Amino acid sequence: MSLSGATQSHYPARPRQMLGTAVSPRAHATVDNAADFAWQHDDVFGRIAMRYDLLCDIFSLGIHRLWKRRVAQLIAGEHWATLLDGATGTGDIITRLLAHKAVPGRTVVAYDISAEMLAIAQRKLAPLGDEVQLRQLDAESMPTVAGSSVDAYSMSFGLKICNRGSALKEAYRVLRPGGKLIILETSNIPWLPLHWAYLAYMSMCMPVFLLASYRRRLLRVQVPPAWHSRVPIGRSVSRRNRRSRVPGSYL
Repeated sequence: MSLSGATQSHYPARPRQMLGTAVSPRAHATVDNAADFAWQHDDVFGRIAMRYDLLCDIFSLGIHRLWKRRVAQLIAGEHWATLLDGATGTGDIITRLLAHKAVPGRTVVAYDISAEMLAIAQRKLAPLGDEVQLRQLDAESMPTVAGSSVDAYSMSFGLKICNRGSALKEAYRVLRPGGKLIILETSNIPWLPLHWAYLAYMSMCMPVFLLASYRRRLLRVQVPPAWHSRVPIGRSVSRRNRRSRVPGSYL
């Protein structure tokens, strides 16, 4: 696990401009990231969304829960009025963040590129009321998010699957001068024997991942298109959705 940050200063209570919602897939996007992954051509996170939390437990032996708890504590302890959480996935970081007493009254906006992941995040966050706004955005290009509009920007396990340079450039663009950047990402294990042991473990786990992804693809073919509606991205999570089934979240 690695964390990085920038210096911070005092900020006004609210951003001057509203955060927006937009995703414009680049037709000829090139792969330029550590994971050799292009979401424009492979909706892998959409296929495994319902199994994503379980897969995180399997791949990290449950340690990701400790990392996310630490990151949530770090974010909550910083001075900010508006937070933008990138690659929010199923909302694990935000769920932990909102458990801290220092967070209520602040503006929290969480985004992800996958509508299916956001659908699960919406279901998780529904009991918390309208404290969080969910957006579908691309970390590499967020033209609807105003420059210098957020006090803190966080991202967990997102840099390795996107163009790092473009994502960091956007992060610094939307941050106010002196804003806080908090990044959680995996890295190599420095002790070689443990590193090789983990690689051997992953070689056994990868078939599980591939099976989950393949089954998800089959389900998307078999389910009638009318059932596969998108989560209403761009709205705050409200209490009235607490008992409702989120469209698409069960696929």
